[in-house]
Amino acid sequence: MRSKLNLLAGLVFLFLWSTTSIFSQVIRPEKVVTPIGFDKLESLKNIPENIPGYIDRSWKDNVIPNKDGFLEEFNKPSVWTDADPVLQNQMSGNRSTATVGQNFAGQINASGVAPPDTDGDVGLNHYMQMVNLSMQIWDKNGNSLYGPVPSSTLWDGFEGPWTGTNDGDPIVLYDEYSDRWIATQFSLPNYPSGPFYELIAVSQTGDPTGAWYRYAYEFANMPDYPKFGVWPDGYYFTINQFAPPSLNFAGAGVCVLDRAAMINGDSDATMLFFNLGTSYGSLLPADADGATPPPDGSPNYLMNLGTNSLSLWEAAADWVTPGNSSITYVGSIAVQPYSYSGITINQPGTSQTLDALASRLMYRLQYRNFGTYEVMLTNHSVNADGNGQAGVRWYELRNTGSGWGIHQQGTFAPDDGDNRWMGSVAMNGNGDIGLGYSVASTSTYPSIRFAGQLASESGTGILDIVETSIVEGTTSQTGVDRWGDYSMMSVDPSDDETFWYTTEYSNGGWNWQTQIASFSFTTPVVVAPIADFTGTPTSIMEGQTVTFTDQSTNNPTSWSWSFPGGNPSTSTLQNPVVTYSAIGTYNVSLTATNSAGSDAITKTAYIDVTELMINYCSSSGSNTSTEWIKTVSLGTFSNTSGSDGGYGDYTSPSISLESGQAYSLTMTPGFSKKSRREFWRVWIDYNMDGDFTDYGEEVFAANGKKNTVSGSISIPSGLSGETRMRVSMKYNATPTSCEDFSYGEVEDYTLFFGTPVPLPPIADFSGTPTSVTVENSVQFTDQSANNPTSWSWSFVGGTPSTSTAQNPSVTYNTEGSFAVSLIATNDEGSNTKTVNDYISVISGGGATYCESTSGSNALDWISQVDIGAFTNASGASLYSDNTGMIVGLAPGSSNSVTLTPHFVNKTQREFWRIWIDFNADGDFDDTGEQVFTANNKRSTVTGTLSIPSDASGQTRMRITMKNGGSPSPCGTFSNGEVEDYTVDFGNVPNSLIIGNNIDLNIYPNPARDVLNINLISNNETINIKVYNTLGRIIEEFNTDAKNAQIDLSNYPNGLYYIGADDGKQNTLKKFVKN
Repeated sequence: MRSKLNLLAGLVFLFLWSTTSIFSQVIRPEKVVTPIGFDKLESLKNIPENIPGYIDRSWKDNVIPNKDGFLEEFNKPSVWTDADPVLQNQMSGNRSTATVGQNFAGQINASGVAPPDTDGDVGLNHYMQMVNLSMQIWDKNGNSLYGPVPSSTLWDGFEGPWTGTNDGDPIVLYDEYSDRWIATQFSLPNYPSGPFYELIAVSQTGDPTGAWYRYAYEFANMPDYPKFGVWPDGYYFTINQFAPPSLNFAGAGVCVLDRAAMINGDSDATMLFFNLGTSYGSLLPADADGATPPPDGSPNYLMNLGTNSLSLWEAAADWVTPGNSSITYVGSIAVQPYSYSGITINQPGTSQTLDALASRLMYRLQYRNFGTYEVMLTNHSVNADGNGQAGVRWYELRNTGSGWGIHQQGTFAPDDGDNRWMGSVAMNGNGDIGLGYSVASTSTYPSIRFAGQLASESGTGILDIVETSIVEGTTSQTGVDRWGDYSMMSVDPSDDETFWYTTEYSNGGWNWQTQIASFSFTTPVVVAPIADFTGTPTSIMEGQTVTFTDQSTNNPTSWSWSFPGGNPSTSTLQNPVVTYSAIGTYNVSLTATNSAGSDAITKTAYIDVTELMINYCSSSGSNTSTEWIKTVSLGTFSNTSGSDGGYGDYTSPSISLESGQAYSLTMTPGFSKKSRREFWRVWIDYNMDGDFTDYGEEVFAANGKKNTVSGSISIPSGLSGETRMRVSMKYNATPTSCEDFSYGEVEDYTLFFGTPVPLPPIADFSGTPTSVTVENSVQFTDQSANNPTSWSWSFVGGTPSTSTAQNPSVTYNTEGSFAVSLIATNDEGSNTKTVNDYISVISGGGATYCESTSGSNALDWISQVDIGAFTNASGASLYSDNTGMIVGLAPGSSNSVTLTPHFVNKTQREFWRIWIDFNADGDFDDTGEQVFTANNKRSTVTGTLSIPSDASGQTRMRITMKNGGSPSPCGTFSNGEVEDYTVDFGNVPNSLIIGNNIDLNIYPNPARDVLNINLISNNETINIKVYNTLGRIIEEFNTDAKNAQIDLSNYPNGLYYIGADDGKQNTLKKFVKN
């Protein structure tokens, strides 16, 4: 049911545009151009599938351009501020349900950019998806046929100024009237300067893995946010223009491509360009679906969003006399009021919000021709409840012969606290509507859902198909607010009933993931399967595996496989993997079943297994007169040799290693004269398939070294048998596993993997940190040797006090020093380790600090922090909570500061800040709390940090390194890192050496008036010293007794250290006075 409507919501209105003649204007083409580039791709599937990878787009902060806020009418707050007048915020109890068909993973953020710009379309036999900056093709059962590959693969070998670019904003469409595919993206090789390019590919058949015609069109202005539509007389697309180099908004652009010429591979296929001026932007072209095309001679329709209106144009192309082509502004269609302001899309566990992109229509503007009337559907995001909740406003427009008007409209936003936005809507041939969208809130991670309307409910503005989940997310996006910028709902041309939807959800950080799902609103007619399958490969050697892929049609629900000679010999998996150990020729059978019946197929002599003959590729140096491999040492094995003429075969005898163990590796070059820069690589053929190209088989690398190189190799568990190790040393360049080169040498060895002898554990552990403030936690990590299978922990003073987890987290709520004990057990026995006084708990402030984090460490992070005597080196992180590390900074002191960045590829411009919350009020905003600044630095920065003389107690210190701009203490940004530490204005100096040799017990701890000292086996005179946290001696005496006391009545509350020294041994322990 709807909520109460403010504007006569119970009726359905036809809102026709008014005063058409006043507003009508005709625009002629500003340009008529032909492509700047054209060629033919013979077969996409013959281009090697290079896996998409990270692309350095630091010049754009790794964000795909999409400028917003250029239309003046959306740069002021919305006039409408109440709840949406056509809000559907409840779901009735008798709603219909949908049937989800396919639901499979799409592409991931392999290129390190945001947002994905997810779109995809379905053809007769394929589904093709494009995102930033990659593409992939599946069959309609979700089996990948090609990809993922960089989107630029489609234009591989297409030479021009765009060569080497892969810039995004993709669109892919299936043209069902010609059984062709259209794929596009822009190219910005000179960004922010021009010229710019739109790359367009049109398939030569209905198979997108086959041949394509490829076109490139040049633009003086940046053609941002291109959106395409299929129409009988052309491929229409719209752009937002931005003039270089300042990229100020230059107006909406409309382009029309000669569809017939492009389908026929005409190298001169004409493009018409219309400039609509800066009063308009973000138009959508109508994209035709359905078996019945638009009426002969019908113009294409263009639409954009106005405040409480939809603006409509008609576009007509004249390919005989292109100058007569026109775009006519028809008028404005009034819609129910809505608010585009104040939308806040929150996520669980983060302050990062997501962009609603509420100032434009969402892709597509879908068109259908039902004969007696035509329809168009579109949608946009709105402030549904007036309080910031995002909802999807959707429209169905109809033209029954007297002009276009609103047939129905609604805003879908159930009152469950979730935001729904970034939608895409379409209608199938039955008149049913499918609406897909993103969902998120403080309690719902970004997810993908859809709802819909049966044709029987048309005109009500109510979605009666129950909301259905495609993916329920489990993580929030951080580091960037861009979301979308669009998604796509399409309709399967095979039945004109099934909807297909694709969009994104989050895997945390910038790591978006996409999903592809099909669904329908009618119960499908179940047809018995037709069984079929493939195996890859079908010719193997003994001990190798075959991957079988079900290719049965008509959606089987169960599978029964038979593999004579295979392991396993039977399977009920859809796509099993089978190992064949014996030489021979084998049949394979599959029975595929669903509720309508079964079908069986047997492929005779399908798998051919031959004798295992592993032949490794050759590799050698040709000149060893100046350098060679002198020594190779692996674990206890060592081989020393002279020059072997470029290749040394040391495959006999074998080197015995245990799987699951790590071994040291040392290699030394030999030189006849002076040392030279050598590049080393070591490979191990772990899967014993005769090559070194599989993932993880390159086990060591060292570049440009003039002397001995060393490292370690970890052998995976579960390996057995013999295999090959190859060592390659090449002068002045990186070697590959199968090359011949000039200077250097290659050596081969045989490794024999055995199973280690089981041993009882040797218990060991670590805690991070070991010094915490009250109510903070310590993360314990099991470091026991010999593979324990169970753990029994004891934590004196901790919560929990015991645990059987391998790596528990424990909270300490009481000041003092506490012991930790671990019993590690496996089938061979148990072992115990106890560390007394391992955890030190001191009082600390309870302030809650704002979050600050980087969104990516793909380019850089903080490598090392040195302040005074304190040092901390660390690896890649977005945010590091180092508050368990205490930095001692004395009041009134001046301390040296050295901050070291790490760069992944090239150096970056870094901006550094250090803040200290001197007044411990939970923020860094007070005067004097920013204590260190360094701007625009590409290397290590140094300076000094001064501490006020009245500083006392403990507090928070924040260190931020931001790429490309000044950070704030509470900022979230794209690249860099944030690290937090605890500062103690009186920490123990590093010069105090904490020994552990004298048997010293102290109690109680914490202590109030008296501290008891017990020297368990004292036969000497012991010197006792008490230090404050600055390391100053505040009490000292000698004793030859086993027991002594210290009067604490005049000690201020706080942390102290007690040292015992007999001139030979020493001990230092902590205690707390309270």
